[in-house]
Amino acid sequence: MQPQPEQIKEVLAAIPAEHIGQTRFVTSYFYGPQAKLKKLRSQIKLENEYASFELGDGALVVTIPVEISQCSLDSMAAAHAAIARDVGLEYDGFAVNLEQETEIQQKFEPFERHVPIGSAFAFPLSDKRFGHAIFLAGDSKNGYVFDFTNLVTDQPAAAEEVFAAPRLYRQPIMGIFDPLTVSPLGKSKTADLPRSIPFRLVRGHPSPEEMDQIARSFDLDGLTDDTWWELLERMKQAGQRLPNDGATLDVMNIDTKGRVTWHEGGEIKPDDIALGIAPMPFGLIACLDDIDRALLGGIDMIDLMDKT
Repeated sequence: MQPQPEQIKEVLAAIPAEHIGQTRFVTSYFYGPQAKLKKLRSQIKLENEYASFELGDGALVVTIPVEISQCSLDSMAAAHAAIARDVGLEYDGFAVNLEQETEIQQKFEPFERHVPIGSAFAFPLSDKRFGHAIFLAGDSKNGYVFDFTNLVTDQPAAAEEVFAAPRLYRQPIMGIFDPLTVSPLGKSKTADLPRSIPFRLVRGHPSPEEMDQIARSFDLDGLTDDTWWELLERMKQAGQRLPNDGATLDVMNIDTKGRVTWHEGGEIKPDDIALGIAPMPFGLIACLDDIDRALLGGIDMIDLMDKT
């Protein structure tokens, strides 16, 4: 079964921050009849020239370079689950190899080369309008943190308008953007930028069987790839959260030049999570598609993952 976003979020939470946004080899596992495995191998090879394969008795191991982010891993898992389902095979998830570097360059150029740290910027939306955010800190090694706003305009807004706009989320979050697609707008003369941003690092996640039980409790006929986000929406409306084994603080510190360091905080009280006053989860890496949907009335995956 396709790994769910909550499971992928936990994988990302266990990966050191300096690897987020980098490209690493990811290995996926498929099981079934030999003839169907060979057919799957041929299909994946046509779609990804960098893929490598190990074909055994009833098993196919596929390794491809993937950007380490929620967006990219979600997309890869969904694509692999779909192609396995079409061929009639079992897809059994993936593993990330952090030790072996790829020869594939990162998908995007370093953001800080094109947008000064502490600057507002505009980015194109799918309806031809523009969304806006503030680039707070980070680099290609440690990841980037942005403060997204609710501001949507026909043309890029002025910098001070962006800094004054209501925020899309209750705190800045990490993200991956192509700097060549955005428009730098400049810095604010008066705004104070945060020097410390906390995140919650959640331990444990429900088993597939537990998730099916939760889905049925919300009148969904078990959990599928199609009903995952519907389940989270219903849980959010009901004020319920996914069970876990607790959470700790992971704090991003930002110096005056926008450089990032991390330190571990203490245990987060379960009541703070239940009341929604704990920080947002570590491992939520927003991409343009996520923010586009959130601003234009689609599924806000970041908000759902935060509130469930």
